[in-house]
Amino acid sequence: MADITDPTAIAYCNESVRPAADLIAQSYYLADQVKTQWDALGGDQAALDVMGSTIREAAERIDQTYLHCVKQYRRWFANGINVLIPNDTADDAIIDGAPNGGRPAINADDVYNLVDQMGEFYGWLNNGTWSFDVTGDRAEWDTVLQMTKPTLVLAEATNFTNRCAELRTQMEANTNAKLNEVLSVAVNPGGN
Repeated sequence: MADITDPTAIAYCNESVRPAADLIAQSYYLADQVKTQWDALGGDQAALDVMGSTIREAAERIDQTYLHCVKQYRRWFANGINVLIPNDTADDAIIDGAPNGGRPAINADDVYNLVDQMGEFYGWLNNGTWSFDVTGDRAEWDTVLQMTKPTLVLAEATNFTNRCAELRTQMEANTNAKLNEVLSVAVNPGGN
C-alpha cells in the first residue's frame, strides 16, 4: 500500500471528487423527492402547480452536477490526475487530512468509483446511457434545462420526472451500490 500524497492529486480529490460526491448525492435525494411527490400527487397539472419550486430546485442541482461532472471528468484525463492516483492497489490511502474536519477517509478505489460516476452522470444527460460517451444530442440535459424556465409545462415536467426516476433507479440498483459509493466519499450529501 502506497499513500497518495501528491499535492495535485490531493487537490483534485478535495476540489473535484468530494464535491462530485456531494452533488450526485444531493441530485439523487432531490430527484427521489420530486418523483415520489409527483407520483403521490397524480402527476398532473395540479401536481405541477404545487411542485414548481421543488422541481426547479432539483433541476438546478442536477444541472450543476452535470456541469461539474463534465468538467472534472475531462480534467481527470487532461491534467494527468489518473496517473497521479494509480489504480493498481485499491487501498492506496488519499492523505488529504481526513478524517479530520468530519470528512471520511478515502482511497484510490473510492476516487476511481467517483470518477466513473462522473462519466456516467455525463453520459446519462448527454446521450441517455449510463456510460461515458461524448456523442449524443443532450436531449436528457435539455429536459433538465426546461425546468429552469419561468413557466413550466406539464409535458416537460413529466419528462423531467422520468429523468428523476432514471437517476433514482441508477443509484438504487444492486442494493444501492452507486449511492453507497457516493456516500462513502461525500462530505455534505444533504446539501446543507
